[in-house]
Amino acid sequence: MPVSPTSIYAHRRDLDGLMSAAIFLREKPEAKVHFVDYGSAGISQFVRQLQFEKETVTQVIVADFGMDEHNSSLIVTALEELRKAKVQVDWLDHHVWTEESMKKVRDLGVKLTKVPDRDACGAELVYHAYREGDGFASLLAKMAHSTDFHGTVDDVTSSLVQLIDYYNSLEPEECDSRLEMLARSVARGVIIEQGTYMDYLSYLDIQGRGVDMLKQSIVVLNAGNLRVAVGFAENSLSGTRACEVIREVVQSDIQVAVKGRKLSIRRSNEAVDCSKIARALNGGGHDYAAGGELPFDASEPDNREAASRMIIEKVSEALAD
Repeated sequence: MPVSPTSIYAHRRDLDGLMSAAIFLREKPEAKVHFVDYGSAGISQFVRQLQFEKETVTQVIVADFGMDEHNSSLIVTALEELRKAKVQVDWLDHHVWTEESMKKVRDLGVKLTKVPDRDACGAELVYHAYREGDGFASLLAKMAHSTDFHGTVDDVTSSLVQLIDYYNSLEPEECDSRLEMLARSVARGVIIEQGTYMDYLSYLDIQGRGVDMLKQSIVVLNAGNLRVAVGFAENSLSGTRACEVIREVVQSDIQVAVKGRKLSIRRSNEAVDCSKIARALNGGGHDYAAGGELPFDASEPDNREAASRMIIEKVSEALAD
């Protein structure tokens, strides 16, 4: 594949990120693709790659990836270097940003397309910016919308979500390689090919074992008059799937899935703002779904009590504000 003057960065954890990349690849099939994540390690990787890009590309697209406010100075510095190198930067997102961060990014000359959370998902923004009128791209954007905003999901879409979960359980380099292959396949119009279908079948068995182990780990704590259910998940389960399992097992207002240091936060009570909780836990996101990070690894059973205690303290603090 020829060297591309364009790169796209998208969130590696969900279908919205994958479809953002796939839709853009329908416009520029030669573009380089990078999948990125939140948290200190994820942002460090993102920033290192951006620093390298100033020597190799003329355009950078960032889609379905919010500003990590805890690491915003690193990101802004990397963006400033890109702009000094005359690299065009387009950032399309629907997550919660502070006014200060939006101003800093725009002041650098970054073309920031930022819409309110529920107005559109990332893939829809990419579709309207680069492929409007492409019927298949419109379908891909609708698939992403159905998962991001908890709508009705068909079997094909569900299979893709589970594939993404599986790939994210692998080592980062292997995960990114498989996600890129999947994005390029989808961009060509092949949603499930032989290799990805075999991966999907393999994952079904892995997922079943992960669900059983998660169910055994759930604890329920109280934050004021709210019930908070905390479960400890294997890497094979996505945060969304883990929180769904927790919700099915115990009645709760808030569900928190813990995977190592990473946290996924969901709600059953619409009075709860998950993004406020996430910001207290070094993360961010939406009012209905968000993610955070612990300062230590809770994979070991000996650390679970400390993790649960910290989570309930931060939930109580966040919701008291």
